Amino acid sequence: MSLLVVNVTNLSSSCTALMMHASYVSSMSVFLLFSFVAFAVSQGLPVRSIYQFPQYTFLENLRMRQNGTILLTRLDVPHLLSIDPTSGQGPQLVHDFSPYGAVGGITETEPELFIAVTGNFSIFKLDPAPGTYSVYTVDYRVGSCNKKTGAPRISKLTDVPEAAFLDGITYQPSAQAVWLADAEQGLIYKMNLHSGKYTVAINNTLTQKCHPNDFEAVNGLKYFNSHLYWTNSGCGWYAKIAVDARGNIVGEASIVSNPTLSLDDFDIRFDGTSYHTASYINQIAKISAGGIYEGSVAGSLNSSAVAQPTALMFGRMPRDLEHGTMYVVTGGALGAPINGTTIVGAQLLSIDTM
Repeated sequence: MSLLVVNVTNLSSSCTALMMHASYVSSMSVFLLFSFVAFAVSQGLPVRSIYQFPQYTFLENLRMRQNGTILLTRLDVPHLLSIDPTSGQGPQLVHDFSPYGAVGGITETEPELFIAVTGNFSIFKLDPAPGTYSVYTVDYRVGSCNKKTGAPRISKLTDVPEAAFLDGITYQPSAQAVWLADAEQGLIYKMNLHSGKYTVAINNTLTQKCHPNDFEAVNGLKYFNSHLYWTNSGCGWYAKIAVDARGNIVGEASIVSNPTLSLDDFDIRFDGTSYHTASYINQIAKISAGGIYEGSVAGSLNSSAVAQPTALMFGRMPRDLEHGTMYVVTGGALGAPINGTTIVGAQLLSIDTM
């Protein structure tokens, strides 16, 4: 696989505007950015493409702001992007985290305040570069934005030199704790949101690799209903552990469901039902609150409709709530070509579950 180096023009990001009029422009402008406007009906629920990037691009995670715009992280370059899903216009560059090589997990800790993980992971070499990971705040709150450009304030919270491959991230409000998954070492850190101090909080057989040659162990991470949930991509299971209001571990970890799929990131609906990105089979998997694996709800193995999904989240706008809309980002099958040969550009998709 050859490396396509993509450079972009610097574009500011507004704190309040919903419409994104400036495009995320590649210096390799010979590539025509193609976007599917029609619904791509595959297995299960219909999938709508909001925006599609050129080949050799990889989206890793996403979060929705209060105004409905979506923040996207890229793993192939160190870029945080912003896009309005209602217009589908090209994304804006929020921040270039160079000299880091990638931006991974992102979560929201309070309205308009986000935490993002950066590091030197190379998607083209599958090299996580231990010792290079840091955690940053992305602050859109009133008084923090640049008054002229509307760009958020970007600040480093802390370095995590012990980490080998930070990816999954979630927030527990009652404990003011950010939880971070190290997919290489198979452990979970708990970090204080204000001080940036952190400790290894969970390191057990359910977070660790099942086999030494597994690429990832604990991966996706979510706090929900007094529990910390995670996927173990190499082992193929979905697990949880109880935590108290201060973020202390309570009891033992347990497997919620074991579909033996390479589950990546996920989100949990209000009723406890979870939807997971099953990256290497190009599908979205559903697991009931009781832990029953209910199969795929969107995408299919040999379809490019959902090409190597990496993360998803439920939307927060009125239409999203009405239709149970999930937003999904993909790696464009870069890590697992469709039929062994086909890759497409990274995708931002939406799927209505109701």
